[in-house]
Amino acid sequence: MLQSPEENVLLVACETLYKFAEKSIENKIQLLSLGAIEHTVKLLNHESKMVKKNAAMCISSLASQVSIRLVLQNFGCVESLLKLLHPGEEVACHEFSTLSLSFFAEDYVSKAEIFEKNGFPLVIALLQSPDCDVQRNAVRIVELMLDDCRNITLLNELNGVALLFNLLNSEYPVIQLLALDALFKCSNDVECQNAIRKIDGVSKLVAILENQVMHDLHLSCLKCLTFILEDIESLKIIQNNGIFSKILMFITKAINIPEMQQYGASVIASASQIDEIRRLFVSQEVEKTLIPLLANENQQTAAASAKALLTLAENASCRDKIGKLGGVSLAVQFLKNENKDSKEIASLLLVNLTHSNVNNCAIVMENNITDIFIQYLLTGSSILQSNIAICLSNLACNLNWRIDFEQHGVINGLCVALQSSDFNVQKNCCKALSFYLNDEEARKKLFVENAVSRVIELLQSSNHDVCQNASWVIIMCTLEKDLVEAILKCGGLKLLQKMSLSSKTNPLTQTAFDKLMNSHLSMKYALTGILTFENIIKETFFDIGKVSPNANFESIQVLSNYPVDHRRPILLVNPESFTKKSEALKDLDNQDICVKEITAIPTDNNLSTYIEETRISFLSINNTKEQIFQLARYVCQKMGGPVVKADIGSFSFELHISELKQELQSNVIPIGMIQRGIYYHRALLFKVLADQLSLVCSLIRGDYGIAWNEVLLSDIAENGTVELPPRFLIVDLMHEPGRLMERQSREAIVYQRI
Repeated sequence: MLQSPEENVLLVACETLYKFAEKSIENKIQLLSLGAIEHTVKLLNHESKMVKKNAAMCISSLASQVSIRLVLQNFGCVESLLKLLHPGEEVACHEFSTLSLSFFAEDYVSKAEIFEKNGFPLVIALLQSPDCDVQRNAVRIVELMLDDCRNITLLNELNGVALLFNLLNSEYPVIQLLALDALFKCSNDVECQNAIRKIDGVSKLVAILENQVMHDLHLSCLKCLTFILEDIESLKIIQNNGIFSKILMFITKAINIPEMQQYGASVIASASQIDEIRRLFVSQEVEKTLIPLLANENQQTAAASAKALLTLAENASCRDKIGKLGGVSLAVQFLKNENKDSKEIASLLLVNLTHSNVNNCAIVMENNITDIFIQYLLTGSSILQSNIAICLSNLACNLNWRIDFEQHGVINGLCVALQSSDFNVQKNCCKALSFYLNDEEARKKLFVENAVSRVIELLQSSNHDVCQNASWVIIMCTLEKDLVEAILKCGGLKLLQKMSLSSKTNPLTQTAFDKLMNSHLSMKYALTGILTFENIIKETFFDIGKVSPNANFESIQVLSNYPVDHRRPILLVNPESFTKKSEALKDLDNQDICVKEITAIPTDNNLSTYIEETRISFLSINNTKEQIFQLARYVCQKMGGPVVKADIGSFSFELHISELKQELQSNVIPIGMIQRGIYYHRALLFKVLADQLSLVCSLIRGDYGIAWNEVLLSDIAENGTVELPPRFLIVDLMHEPGRLMERQSREAIVYQRI
C-alpha cells in the first residue's frame, strides 16, 4: 500500500501505520522488520501535502525509538523532514516534522546533520509559529541543538534569544519551561549575554520570580540567572535599578522553600566567580543572607550556601566578615556532616576562609578541628583529602598549631593520603608536608613512617605540580640525617641526577638534587668532580675517582671488602676528630649484599696529627695569603716535596701506593698515610686541612690524575682597604708550593694539564 500510486491509499496506509505504531514498542519494531521504514521516508517527498503530513505523522511515532532512528537516518529521513519546515508547508506538516526532529535532535550525529543541512534557521523561525504544538516541538529542538556551541552562535545571529524570551509569555507552562532550559544553555555565551542585556532579559526573569502564579517557573529562572549574572554589565545594571535587591529579597522570603534557597545561592556563587562581581556582592553584604543557610537542615541548601560563600571568600575583606559573623564555626560544623559532598564543599570553604587569614585560622583551631582533619586525611575522598591538605598548609603559619597537628598524627595522615593516585591529593599533601617538615620532630616522624620511597616515586610524576612539591619535600628532608640516608637507599639521588640531566628538569628538582649532593660529598665529588667553597668536609669522606652517572656508587663499607687490585686507590678521609656518623656507611644502591666480614673503616691518625699541627702553626698567621702559602708548603712536604713537571714520570708514587695497598690489604688508603702523592692526593689533603682551618677552598678534578684547589683572595690596597671582588686563584701544590695562579691564566692552564 505504501507504494500505491493512489493518494487515498497512501493516506490510509500512513494513518493506519501511525495508529499501529502508537500502540506499542513491539509494533514499531515489527514495522521495521517488515521494511515499511524506507517506503514511509520516501513519502515525505510526495507531491501531495496531505501524504507528506501523514508520512511525517507516522515517522514521528517511529522516531521515538533509538534503533529505528538509526535506520531512518540512513534513508535520508532528516533531510526530508527539514524540507517540510519551509513556510510553504502546512502547519500540521510543521507539527509532525518538528516532533520527529525533536527525537532526532537527541542524537549527536543527527544534530550535526541538522546543522550541516542548514536546518537550524528553519527551526528557529518556527519559534514564532501561531501553533502551540509547533512552538513546543521547535523550542525542544532548539534546546537540544544548543549542546553544540556552533548553534549557540547561530541562535544569537538569528535573534533567537529574543524569540526564546517571547515564549516566556506563552500560556503553556511546558513551552515556558523549554524556553528557560534553552536560555540556560546559551546564557553563558558572551554574545547571548549581550543580547539578553539589550532586551532587559534579567528584568523579565525577575518579573517571573515576583509572580507567584508562575511559581513552577521560579527554579528554571534562577538557573538561567546563574549564568546571566556572570555578565558584569548586566550585574551593574540590576544593582543600580534595584533588581538585584529583588533577587536577594526573593531568596530571603523563600526561607521555607529549600530548593529556592539552593538555586538562589547558586546564582550568587556563579556570579561571584568574577572578581568585580564578587566585590559588588560583598558591598551588598550578601554573606549575611548566606551564613545562616549553612546551618539549614536541607543539605543541598547548605551546600549551595557554602559554594556561594567560598567564592565570596576569595575577597579578603569578605573573609574577615564571614569569620566575624560566625561563618567559620558554621563551616567547621558543616564539615562534620556525614554527607560526602557536603564534607567536600565545606572543606573547600575552609580552604578559602583560612587563606592568608590568621584570625579565621585561629577560629578553626578553637573548634577542635585537629582530629577531624587527621581522620579525613586517613579515610576521606580524594577531594576531601586534597582540601584538608591545603587547609593544613594554611594553618602551618603558626608553630604551636603545627606542633598540635604533629602530636595528633598529621605526618601519618599526610603519608597515608600520599598513597592516593589523585594528582591534586599528591600535590597538596606534598606541599603540606614541606611546611610541617620545618620542625625536627616532624622530620623524625616522617622517617618512622617510611614515606620517603613514596615521595621519590612522586618525583617521577607526569604532573608538573606534583613533581615540584615532591622536590620541596626532598629539600626539607635534607635537614635530617636519617632522612637523607633513607633517600639515598631508595635511589632518590640517582633519580634526581637523571632528572637534572633531562630537558624536563625544573629549578626545584635541581635544588633538591644539589641539596642531596651537598649532603653526601663523596658521591658529589665522584659524580661531578667538584667540591665548591660551600662544601666543607667535616665527616668521613672518600675519593673513589670519577664515576659514570649510570654506575652504581658503592659505600666505603662494601668497597673495603673487595680484594686488592691494580686500579686507582680509594682515598679515605677519616681523622679521629670526625666523630659523627660516617655518611660513607650508607648503602646507596640499596642492594642486598651479603658480606661475611665487614672491614672496619680505619681512623687516620696521621691526618689527625696534620690537622692539629696546622691549627697550632696558624695561630700566629693572620694574613690569608700567607696562610695559603704555608698550608701549600705543608701539604707538599707531607706528600714527597716539590716535583719538577718534567720529572713527574719518574716520581714513583705508584710503587708507594701499591706498597700501602699490600700493607693494608685493602684498596682503601687513608690520605694521611700517603707520603708520595701527586696532584689529586695533594689537592684532597689541602682541601681537608683548609676546611678545618676555615680557609675558603674548592676541590676540582681534572683528567689523568690531575686535581687542583681554587681559593678566594682579596688584594689589599695601599691605603689598607680590601679590593673587591676577590680573585679566584689556583694553588700550586706540586712544583712551586704556594704559587698562586689566576684561574684562566696560561700558567694555570699548564698546571691543570699533564
